[in-house]
Amino acid sequence: MILRWPKLTMSKVVVIGGFLVLGLLILPTQIKFLGPPWETVVQSVTKDLQVALGHFKVEYNRLPVIPDEQQTLRSDGLLLLSLLGEVSESDPRGIKFIDFNPAKDGRWGLTNLGKGNKPTQDTALVDHWGERYYIIIESTDDGLIPNPEYQGGANASLWHKPPPNIRASTLIYSAGPDHDPNTWDDNVRSWRRDGDS
Repeated sequence: MILRWPKLTMSKVVVIGGFLVLGLLILPTQIKFLGPPWETVVQSVTKDLQVALGHFKVEYNRLPVIPDEQQTLRSDGLLLLSLLGEVSESDPRGIKFIDFNPAKDGRWGLTNLGKGNKPTQDTALVDHWGERYYIIIESTDDGLIPNPEYQGGANASLWHKPPPNIRASTLIYSAGPDHDPNTWDDNVRSWRRDGDS
């Protein structure tokens, strides 16, 4: 039995060519959607922190740090130590709500650890660029947090106008590769922007 290639007619060539061109047009947008690998990992850490804060709130009916007014905290000090189960005053049961590896070369993990990699008051959680994360905790009990991207105003892109408030109990973000929390094009956020896929 001899296998033969099917006859290619002009219409079949056009259909195959159309699919090929369509694939080449769609593929770059899918790659852009995935973002750089570091962005995916940094965003997963922001989500992990957000989930850990939510679990802490469910367990104790409060957050480890309760700001009197809207303020931006960093991923260090009492807040981080409470999530790591290291502060008996704020976490009396000593529950470890989150765990991170020690940072390598001052990036991706916990820095300033004590003996035996035990967290200390100076321990901080840093991102891919060695910067601590920014954490905003809702303080008005209305479920809305002023959008830090909106507060930046002039730094919003032409294609994206951020909403003034976001419905959330916590917002967490990284300043990105430029280390500037006010330039939003490269910041990695825990919340979804309007218009994001």
